[in-house]
Amino acid sequence: MRFKLRSYRKQPSVGYASPRKVRGLDNKGRKETKVERIQDLEKVKQDEIIVIGATVGTKKKVEILKRIIEKKLQVKNVKNVEEFIKQAEEKIKKKKEEAEKKETKKKKAKEEALKKAEEKKKEEEKKTEEEKQKEKEEKEKKEARERAMQQPVT
Repeated sequence: MRFKLRSYRKQPSVGYASPRKVRGLDNKGRKETKVERIQDLEKVKQDEIIVIGATVGTKKKVEILKRIIEKKLQVKNVKNVEEFIKQAEEKIKKKKEEAEKKETKKKKAKEEALKKAEEKKKEEEKKTEEEKQKEKEEKEKKEARERAMQQPVT
């Protein structure tokens, strides 16, 4: 590799670097600043362009973009900021509605399950009461038979 022949990979060397005055700047000569939190916006200057981090969630991204609009800064990785905010807020609303629907379904299912459980208990109690009555009747019949058998025949 150190021979710099065609058959070897290219190695980084002095000739591959960009000029020092242009390093870290975009095509229009602005410095790129990565923003991942709302606090990072305070450090950004007017002549810099903002790049929102890829790991930032939708809610935080919307908050950051709103602050950017207030400060009149530019964003590199979001083409139409206002449109993105509208779409993201709609998505968030839909998710909330779906979550609420799921929650109400769960509550209804729990209530129905409790009602069914109560009905089963009542049925079991009725059955046990009926069984107790039947057992009493059977005992009385047995006692009556035993009394009849114990009495002498005349």
